[in-house]
Amino acid sequence: MPDEPDTEPERRRFSPQREPGFQLPTNQSWGPIDIFKLFFSEESVKTIVNNTEQYAAVVKAKRPYIRWHPLTVN
Repeated sequence: MPDEPDTEPERRRFSPQREPGFQLPTNQSWGPIDIFKLFFSEESVKTIVNNTEQYAAVVKAKRPYIRWHPLTVN
C-alpha cells in the first residue's frame, strides 16, 4: 500500500539476565594459557611456529649478526 505512512518499530529495552560478554565456567581456575587455548588450536600454533622459524631463517641469512632462539610448541 503506497499511501500508508511509515511507522517506527517499537524499541525494546535490552536487559540480559547475566553480565554480557564471554563467560568462563567457574568450576575451574583459568590461567592465560588456558584462555589462549580456547582460541588457538595446537595445530594453529604449530603453523605459526613453523612459519616464524622459516621467516627467521630468511632474516638470519641476510643479517647473520641477529640472534635467534628457536621456537617450539610445548
